[in-house]
Amino acid sequence: MAIRIFSRYAEAFGAKGSRVETADGLVPTLEVAFKAGGVQLVAVLVDYSENIRVLTHELRHRLL
Repeated sequence: MAIRIFSRYAEAFGAKGSRVETADGLVPTLEVAFKAGGVQLVAVLVDYSENIRVLTHELRHRLL
């Protein structure tokens, strides 16, 4: 399965595109996008394997 690079689609239409591949990269990328202004697309890769841990362990302990 090919990885779609949505940030390049944005650039093809005159917007600025950024891609975030790690959790540590999210805040700095968003800060740059907000400072730059204009139309921004920030594509964030998601590790869905974390869903089980977050949904069953972390959220359960917060609710109890």
